[in-house]
Amino acid sequence: MDDQAFYNNTYTVGTSLGFKLPLNIGYSGSYEASFRDAFTTRLNHIPVVSMTQTVSFGNVNWKNNFRRGLKGSVIGKADYAFFSREFDRFDYLKYSVEGELEAYLNLGKRFGLSTRGMGFYSHVPSFDWYDDQTFPTFLPSSETSASEKLRGILDDTYEEAVGEGDYQKLGAVLNMDATLMFIKFKGFAEGFMSAFMDVGIFTDTRSTDDSVDWNDITLFKTIGIEGYGIMDKFPSYPIRGSLGFNLDDVVSHFKGDIGFTDIEFELTIGMGLHY
Repeated sequence: MDDQAFYNNTYTVGTSLGFKLPLNIGYSGSYEASFRDAFTTRLNHIPVVSMTQTVSFGNVNWKNNFRRGLKGSVIGKADYAFFSREFDRFDYLKYSVEGELEAYLNLGKRFGLSTRGMGFYSHVPSFDWYDDQTFPTFLPSSETSASEKLRGILDDTYEEAVGEGDYQKLGAVLNMDATLMFIKFKGFAEGFMSAFMDVGIFTDTRSTDDSVDWNDITLFKTIGIEGYGIMDKFPSYPIRGSLGFNLDDVVSHFKGDIGFTDIEFELTIGMGLHY
C-alpha cells in the first residue's frame, strides 16, 4: 500500500465577521490562511490566503399575494497562492464575482411586474495547481444548474451548446414576468397567470483554458406562460405550472424551417415560485 496516499493534510486558520448598515445593507466576510502538506498537489507547502466578501441590500415585502420592492447581493471570492518562483501576477490568483438582483412593481391590486437578474465572472489562472479545487460554474454559490433558471431550455440542450467541462468563465440569466391575478375565491385561494421571457448568456465550459472570445458565447431565449395558485391557509406553498418554449425554435417555425412539433418546450409542475 502506498503510504503517500495518507500524506495529504491541509492546515487552516480563519475568521469571519458581519454587520448591518442602514437602508437594509448588510456585509459579511470570511478570511482564511491554509497550508498543505501533501505529495499530490502543486500547492504542496505553498501558503494560500482565501477571502469571501458578501454585500446584500434592499427588501421585498408581500401585499395581497404580490411582492413589491427590490433586493440584491454581490459575492466575491478569491484565493491567492504565495508561489516562490516568478509567474505572471495573475497566475497567483483565482477569483469569482457573482451578483443577483430582484425587483417587483405592483400596478393596482391585480397586476404586477417582476424581474430577476443574476450572473457571475470567474478567473482560474492554472488548472495545474488547483488539482483538488472546485471550479466555478453557474452560479458558484448555488447548487442549481443554469438550465433550471431558464424556463424552456432542457438540460441536454444547454449541455450540448456549452459543453460539460469543469470550468465556466461567465454566465448570466434574466427572468421577466408580467403577472395577473385572474381569479379569486374569497377565503380560499387566488389564481395567477404570468407571461414570461427568459434570457441567458454563457461561455463554453472548459477543462484546460481560461481565455474567452465571442465565439465561445451562447445566447438562450425563451418565452412562455405560467400559472400558480396561492391558498389563503397555506400562502407559503404555492402550486405552480409553467410552459416555456425555446424562442429560437419558435422563430424558426414561423419562418417555415421546422415543424410545430419540433419546437423545444419545457413543462414544469410543482410547488414554489420560480423566483
